[in-house]
Amino acid sequence: MEIHRRSVRVWATLVVVLSMVFFFSGAAYVGYRHLRHSSNRMIRRLMNRDWIPSTMAASDAASILWSVAHHPECTCLASPSAWLRPDDVHYSEAKQIWLRQVDVHSKEVSVVANAALALRSDPELSRQLANRALAIQPNNPKMLETVAASYTREMRFTDSVEDRRLFAKRALQAWEACAANGGDRLLPELAISAFEAGDFVKAKQYATQLLDTSRVQYQEVVSDNLHIANTILGRLALRKGDIAEARRRLLASAPEDGSPILSSYGPRMALAAELLDHGERDVVIVYLDKCARFWAFGRGQIGQWKLAIREGKKPDFGDNLRP
Repeated sequence: MEIHRRSVRVWATLVVVLSMVFFFSGAAYVGYRHLRHSSNRMIRRLMNRDWIPSTMAASDAASILWSVAHHPECTCLASPSAWLRPDDVHYSEAKQIWLRQVDVHSKEVSVVANAALALRSDPELSRQLANRALAIQPNNPKMLETVAASYTREMRFTDSVEDRRLFAKRALQAWEACAANGGDRLLPELAISAFEAGDFVKAKQYATQLLDTSRVQYQEVVSDNLHIANTILGRLALRKGDIAEARRRLLASAPEDGSPILSSYGPRMALAAELLDHGERDVVIVYLDKCARFWAFGRGQIGQWKLAIREGKKPDFGDNLRP
């Protein structure tokens, strides 16, 4: 009888243990399926989003990290919405995962290319990765543009005049290498880099082409292109001493309708600043009034700039002076 009772207790304990094993295994599997489902759902959301939020929800960042760790080759990770910003608390972790994936999948162009895109905020590293991808797949248009964009980023954010011209020359060469595949879409980058490189002949050529092609594009692109082209042509006019043409170009560079870029970051102020150096305060104030129509977020800043100009001062235009 005692042996029978012991056998029953043993079997009962075994049943409980096995039940707990199956329960927790099932819970773990459900959790895994839920994480995969959440990640796949997040990836689908990322593919349908073309903007980068200033602060990303923790669940979104976790899904991106999971995707990078488990599916670094996924085309959805080439979307800008799947790239964590450097000021995101998860960026360093994402960077380390990407670099490990590149080491593991060093011959897979999709992984290396995705890493080059995701780490674009580090221009030198992004360029190195893009060149590794190009070594695997020469003439990959996306990677050629990534190399060019890395030089453009360095050109825009350096405070050294000499370095800006150096990076601009490299950017111009790289963008021209992309132009055969990029067509008119790359004209803004070509015009900007040519001007900053000091190649004014090419700058005028590309800016003029940009104006011509803007007539057949949709409004948001037209606004950006008109702004860039007229700004460059106005700065070129100033270098020839044609102040009247520079004034005309300044006003023409403020489009009636804004664009997501202009509405977010505001207008370029380099031409306005140069006209202020020539004493042209009135036209700059008119320009700022026109810009206030599309730059709602910057109306307070515009008011401060106008006040400084009326007081005979030259405002600090900050990052709006960058190319």
